[in-house]
Amino acid sequence: MKSMVVFVFLALSVICFTDVEARADAGIREPECENYTTVCLAIYAPVCGTDGITYGSECMLCGKNEKDGTDVKIEKVGEC
Repeated sequence: MKSMVVFVFLALSVICFTDVEARADAGIREPECENYTTVCLAIYAPVCGTDGITYGSECMLCGKNEKDGTDVKIEKVGEC
């Protein structure tokens, strides 16, 4: 019984970590700017832009694109 519990735990761990890797390696994507209003909430959820800059959130990246007329995309979720 104990070996079955260990096996299930290990199997779930592999599935969880594989899912995280798949999301991290999803590739460059367009930010979903239509989901945000003109004011970003003060929630730190960093994204790495294709310009090599870490933005505090996807909303902040969208604000930068709007303000400067740029087309920075999301390279990955998390800091650069």
